[in-house]
Amino acid sequence: MIANYEPYFDKIKKLHQGVYEELLGESFVVKETQMFILQCNFKEYVENDHDGNYSWYRLCVDNNVEKDFAVGFNIQRFKNHEPEIETIISKIKEIWKQSCGAQADLLNTITNVAALKKDDYEMIVSVHFWFDKSVIDDGIDDTQYMKIVYTGSSIDEKMIMPNIELKQLSLDMGKAEYDMLQKIPEVENGFTNPACNLSYDEYIEWLRVTDNNSRGIDLPEGWIPYTTFVLYIDGIPVGYGRVRHSSSEYLETVVGAGNLGYGIAKEYRGKGYGSILFKELLKKCKEIGYKEIKLFPMKSNEPTVKIMLKNGGQIIGDFKDQKHIIRIPIE
Repeated sequence: MIANYEPYFDKIKKLHQGVYEELLGESFVVKETQMFILQCNFKEYVENDHDGNYSWYRLCVDNNVEKDFAVGFNIQRFKNHEPEIETIISKIKEIWKQSCGAQADLLNTITNVAALKKDDYEMIVSVHFWFDKSVIDDGIDDTQYMKIVYTGSSIDEKMIMPNIELKQLSLDMGKAEYDMLQKIPEVENGFTNPACNLSYDEYIEWLRVTDNNSRGIDLPEGWIPYTTFVLYIDGIPVGYGRVRHSSSEYLETVVGAGNLGYGIAKEYRGKGYGSILFKELLKKCKEIGYKEIKLFPMKSNEPTVKIMLKNGGQIIGDFKDQKHIIRIPIE
């Protein structure tokens, strides 16, 4: 499970914009109400909650009661507004169906979040809807209208995991891909990015040549055909990689270059996208027909080495004391 949800707060907030707007549309809700998101582990939440002032509803994802979460409504603020509770729960279900591709179903009412019975250290994410009492004081101490408490087991797979797409480089790739390529250095940790520092017109020519190279056309003498792929996360290009169509004794013994390489644009690093891209490229290796591949990461490039080892790699030697030689079986 994910240990830190902060990188996903903006995505979670965007997904719940419909709930926020539905709440603000109710006549009894203060228009200064805001939405904010918190995270903590389950034990911390239960020990510090004030859930007794709320009516709690338990829902689950895709009919799996282990993937349950809770929605709480402030009893004082929703007094005489029970139909609105039903409307908001329907809006939450709509989020899951339309934005997450999953079914959220109401299971039962519960007394508090502790009734979810999760492991003490499972992380939870709570979405809160409240207003600042220093701005408006309506006489009710708790300025929070409602909160949605998600457990990691309920949101990791469908709400948090991004939409991942790996596309083969093509001639119709444009400005978004060009901008991404300018944020990957020309040479870094042994991976070369020939598109870096090109003008846009030069980039268009590079697309043509690279597309030809994937079919064995216009290859420099001695080169092996290779295919270039771009990784998209939620529709945004974040990195790219190359897979050679066959192994080369010369590259492995003289140059220290393996069967694939990849890079992530600097602004998207630290989000796990390198691991995602690597796994997608391994799938392409299988499609090409590889039974195993060899890779030559710089020893100093610890994040990449960890990714390779995590995906079945074994260090079988070193290259000129600067690079590991890693073998990965393709299954």
